[in-house]
Amino acid sequence: MRSTTDQLPPLPSAADAMTATEQDLINVAGTRRPELLSVQAKRAQQEVALRLARNQRLASLDFFGETWQGTEDGPTSRQGQHAQFGVTFSLPFQRRQAIGKARQVEAKLTTLQLEWQWVADQISADVQDAISAVDAARGSLVLLQQEVAVAMELEGLERDRFQLGDSTQFLVNLRELAAADARLREARARADYQKALVSLEASTGQLLDRRPSAP
Repeated sequence: MRSTTDQLPPLPSAADAMTATEQDLINVAGTRRPELLSVQAKRAQQEVALRLARNQRLASLDFFGETWQGTEDGPTSRQGQHAQFGVTFSLPFQRRQAIGKARQVEAKLTTLQLEWQWVADQISADVQDAISAVDAARGSLVLLQQEVAVAMELEGLERDRFQLGDSTQFLVNLRELAAADARLREARARADYQKALVSLEASTGQLLDRRPSAP
């Protein structure tokens, strides 16, 4: 029995494979791609370090106050209700060092921001390329599916002609070979389409969802 396209597994439709817009897929990649998440984690660490350095360079202004009751048997100046209030102002001993540390961290944050933008641009390009590859692979597959249908129809017609004595076994064999070649190329195109879909999932970071869970 000859294999037909109807006997092959169903092909995922473009709507099933890409239900989101290009920008949606780029946004998904921004929340999943590990290289971008790594830069974001570094930025978060440096932001904590910057807040600490800025706190260490701040001066402190403290208010204090106290009241007490003088003793009756003591000197006259110590008798009655007393109160004392004041203000203390202090600068951290290592304030200059903290200022230098804050500047270093700010420079690192600037570098990390540039790195983040570069990685984000690369990821956007990866997603766009993957989408284009999926579109191209599906277009090729659709054309080959049409070619297979035509080749198999011609093969059937040639067999009918042979049975009616209007053709030869050689021509029938040629039609069979042409149909087999078309089916082979369609199978390859189907594989290319599946690879393109996997590449798209990889470009958005969604391929990580397919990792087997730990036992």
